[in-house]
Amino acid sequence: MSIGKKILIGIMIVCVVMAAYFGYAAFKEDKPYRDSEQKTEKVKEDFIASGDEKDSPLERQIDFKGLRDINVDIVGWIYIPGTGIDYPICQGTDNEYYLNHDFTKAFNPLGAIYMDFKEAADFSGLHTLVYGHYVNESQLFGELSKYNDPAFGKEHSSIYIYTPKQAIRYQIFSVETISSNNEIYNIQFKEETKEKYKEWIKDSIENALYKETVIPTETDKTLTLSTCTSEYSETSRFVVHSLGIEFKQQ
Repeated sequence: MSIGKKILIGIMIVCVVMAAYFGYAAFKEDKPYRDSEQKTEKVKEDFIASGDEKDSPLERQIDFKGLRDINVDIVGWIYIPGTGIDYPICQGTDNEYYLNHDFTKAFNPLGAIYMDFKEAADFSGLHTLVYGHYVNESQLFGELSKYNDPAFGKEHSSIYIYTPKQAIRYQIFSVETISSNNEIYNIQFKEETKEKYKEWIKDSIENALYKETVIPTETDKTLTLSTCTSEYSETSRFVVHSLGIEFKQQ
């Protein structure tokens, strides 16, 4: 065999090895995304009853007994019609665990949608805080970034939360970018902090990226969805605030 042919074969072998290596690396990097998507689709198929499309989302039936057989930390479900946000909500004993564990408690750097560990698990508190990673625009809370667009916010203004005992429709009243040091991450709004709660509502509306039509009072129940954003800094958070306006007992 000539030296030229040997060199050519050597180059071909190197190319094949490199292609295999980079193909495996891409597969490995993509695995958490595929695992998360597949698990979510499977759990929706298994535990959400298919109803008439004409029914209100408040009529959705979710098998929480079955979900809690998977993970006792599952306290609710979130659904935003017209988006891919349709996930179980977990609540741990801290706010760290579900940053890198999915709703089955399997390790996954994408994490899960989860409620702040200080909040009432049944969404009975004045204010409830729910977190999710910004992964991409099709998984977890990635689509929240679309609320930067007022037209999108208007068309997708309802957020539905389900618990074993009730279904709640929230309507968005503010969208803003805040610091991770914002007081909502450190304070629980209760009867004794109602003045603080009133001030927070006022500030959230004043700082909103655009105006909404609903305005909560200090006695209303609110929900905040929080995700990461690098728009201003690594400590910035993109948040969507909403007001509970319809409550249906299950």
